[in-house]
Amino acid sequence: MHSYQLQPARAGRTWWASVGVTLVVLLAPVALWWPAPAPEGTESAVVLGSGEWEIPLTVDGDPVRCEDNALGLAASWWCGETVIVDTLTDRATDDPDQALRRLTSGLTGWPENTSDDILREGGARMLVDARSNTVGMSLQGTGEYEGAQTFVAVSGVGAELALFVDAVWLAFTGEELPEAVASLISDMGGNPHGSESFLPELFPDREVTV
Repeated sequence: MHSYQLQPARAGRTWWASVGVTLVVLLAPVALWWPAPAPEGTESAVVLGSGEWEIPLTVDGDPVRCEDNALGLAASWWCGETVIVDTLTDRATDDPDQALRRLTSGLTGWPENTSDDILREGGARMLVDARSNTVGMSLQGTGEYEGAQTFVAVSGVGAELALFVDAVWLAFTGEELPEAVASLISDMGGNPHGSESFLPELFPDREVTV
């Protein structure tokens, strides 16, 4: 079986590795640091979740393999110029929207994003934070995974960012990102959209919440 693999970009890694961030999971803050560079050649398949609830990431049907970084309570991967951070919690929350906003804020260091809308698709949620070139996503477990939630933050620029956001969204919902959303995310970094929300107009038939 083939695998989709991107070698980490060395330029810019020092900056990423030097940034300390606080990951806020649900209603309780958890102190974490942005992943430090892993030893050369250390890579693994990108699998979200943990334990019995594992969600493999694929691109065009092939498993994604990236340089991995052990990060204590979270897992993280360097994929080209993109960073993927994933953490699983079994703490229930009455406000998964707020939890996602706090997660994204904690990872990026930006103030909590209360102006942009959250896209909902079943138990999945997505928050695009163009200020920080980061897309936060979450998925609530069902059935035997009831009460568990996995949170993913994908940070990067351009088409590569859109590629991995699409891969996560597909894994969470079974649906690809609409072309318009992928295009807008691709522009992040080169021509940021600031805090302007584009989800309501792109998803007129889907539920969004402010």
